[in-house]
Amino acid sequence: MDSNPYSAPLPNDPVLTEPQRRVCPRFHWLFVIAVIAWTVTAITVASQDRSWEALWIAICGGPAANAAIFIASVAYGAVRRIWVHEMGIGVPILIVFAAAIVSSIVIFGAILSMDLHGC
Repeated sequence: MDSNPYSAPLPNDPVLTEPQRRVCPRFHWLFVIAVIAWTVTAITVASQDRSWEALWIAICGGPAANAAIFIASVAYGAVRRIWVHEMGIGVPILIVFAAAIVSSIVIFGAILSMDLHGC
């Protein structure tokens, strides 16, 4: 008997067999696409400006937007787990987290490699 009281299925819950479970639900790829779209947008805006706004995007805006996308992904994953009873959301959360970290590094590196000026 499992010691976790939340692991037992409820009477009305559908029983998921192994072929029905997905390790990585498709909806998290939408958040990865959002991270990539934000990265491209941030670098494009910064390359047009190349002043204090670009530096703000590199230091504050990029990481903050990626954190917001990651938090939305975690919240949506939790809601989806409750409503749809998908069990495996750990791997997709890690994928979105890795995409957000890589995106922040790419934004920071791309902006600092530009010829920034203070005007």
